[in-house]
Amino acid sequence: MTVMTAEEARHLLRRLAFAATPAIASRGMSVDTAFNRLLSVSHMARMPDPPDAVRVTWTNTALRTSGTSDTQFDALRAEQLAAHRRAIDAIRVWWLREMIAGPAPLRENLTLFFEGTFGGSTELVDIPQAIHGRNALIRQRCLGTIPALLEGLVTDPAMMI
Repeated sequence: MTVMTAEEARHLLRRLAFAATPAIASRGMSVDTAFNRLLSVSHMARMPDPPDAVRVTWTNTALRTSGTSDTQFDALRAEQLAAHRRAIDAIRVWWLREMIAGPAPLRENLTLFFEGTFGGSTELVDIPQAIHGRNALIRQRCLGTIPALLEGLVTDPAMMI
């Protein structure tokens, strides 16, 4: 068993866990032991509570009904988009906190990786609940198999949009 140096441990943690964790940063640990510890912590850690911005059911507040003028509809849509952008910004802040200080840094790193891999874009999907739902699905399945992850993503609303 080759023991990692302090620099090697820092490098491993930068690549897999966003930052040093006391459980891994200590010297005298092999790469296999450090990875297995990160993995077991990620499996055992609770899933984070959703951010306040997505705890309400999404409703389309910019519906065009008969008698709605183009100007009125444009104003409704602009108001809805502004509200969604604020909620999406709140989700980003919440997720950054989870990545940095949450109990499962490897899980969050994998969630970020798969979110980027499968085209997570707030430009295409502007519904905060859908964005968070896809993120939560990836978080739940990222430590499992790729087929299980893909099976969930196939029917995910954000992916369909």
